[in-house]
Amino acid sequence: MAGWALNATLVPGQYEWFGLFRIFWDVSHRAGFWVLCLPIWLAGVANAPTMRHVFSRASRQTLAIWLAISIAVLAFVRTMPAVVRVGSLPDAICFAFLVPGFVIHALAAPGSWGDRFCEVRRLVLTAVIALTGCTLAGYVHTMLKGALFVATDPRDEILWAADAHLLGARFYEQVAAFRHSHPTLVRVLDLVYIGLIQQLWWSLFYFYGAKRLAHARPYLLAMLIVYTVGPLAYYLIPSRGPVFVHPELFLDLAVLAPDSRYLARLLLGQTALTGAGSSHPIAPFCFIAAMPSLHVAQSLVMLIGMRRSAFLCVFNGSMFLLTVVATTLLGWHYFVDDLAGVVLGFGCWCLAIGIVWQDSRADKAATSVQLRSGGIAGGSSR
Repeated sequence: MAGWALNATLVPGQYEWFGLFRIFWDVSHRAGFWVLCLPIWLAGVANAPTMRHVFSRASRQTLAIWLAISIAVLAFVRTMPAVVRVGSLPDAICFAFLVPGFVIHALAAPGSWGDRFCEVRRLVLTAVIALTGCTLAGYVHTMLKGALFVATDPRDEILWAADAHLLGARFYEQVAAFRHSHPTLVRVLDLVYIGLIQQLWWSLFYFYGAKRLAHARPYLLAMLIVYTVGPLAYYLIPSRGPVFVHPELFLDLAVLAPDSRYLARLLLGQTALTGAGSSHPIAPFCFIAAMPSLHVAQSLVMLIGMRRSAFLCVFNGSMFLLTVVATTLLGWHYFVDDLAGVVLGFGCWCLAIGIVWQDSRADKAATSVQLRSGGIAGGSSR
């Protein structure tokens, strides 16, 4: 209701309800996305209650065939960009070969065909619930973020002064000089910042492989809390971020970090249209806000939520550190935004754990009452 009310008043325009699907479509056309999907899913399988499925003969054959087809498809897409244009029929056919691998692998599980179809049904149902939850949370998040500079005035001077106090008055001039002398690192950080959405999808592959609902529940709940509490926190100190306040210090990003530069212009344009009261198509998360950094908060939740895998602990830990550096080096956030993002992420994780613990406690209490009632009834009948 909050999102609808804001959309009807402060944020005029048609919301793109299938925007997350479009984003996934765009992300999935990058070969690196699929290259990392399999090891991340296998890292989840390594933490599953049993690995019998993965080491079965049918499973190994399925994985080998799917991997060979995926490599061939990705090579074809890479070498024939004129034929496989995004949105074309060849593109849809290639995409159809890549996505169903996890469903096909579920059909190769040991047991009866009924068990296998049950596994497929669980996979599809999990994907639908996750996408629905993310879509609804994304809608509320986008509307709260879009209304930020309509309902409030930016206070970037507070955060700029805080960074100057902590890091020195010439910190962002030094950052600009550092970017100039480390162009390769800046390009890597550009990919890391833009690639957060890929990390979110990879996490779903991990939890599907692990098949441990008890581990997935606090992670998913913490992410939803970040997406709903995070935009409310924007209203404490509404701010745009260094790249929007002092663009003259970040002109080099047009060459060094083209993806971030393109996204910054897009978000700035969307924010300006909403501020002017113009109705326009609204994509998920298409507005700007700096304090706190939700990139850092989400990256921390991913690190904590998948800490049981040594491989992902190293991977997500590296991504977390690179994200903190990227947010500041590319001008998206003040350093104090990153500190606030750490506090927000850890706080949302603790809140999610508390909710899950309370639910588990309530379930155990209800089960205990039912058992006692059954015992009393049984005793009475005797």
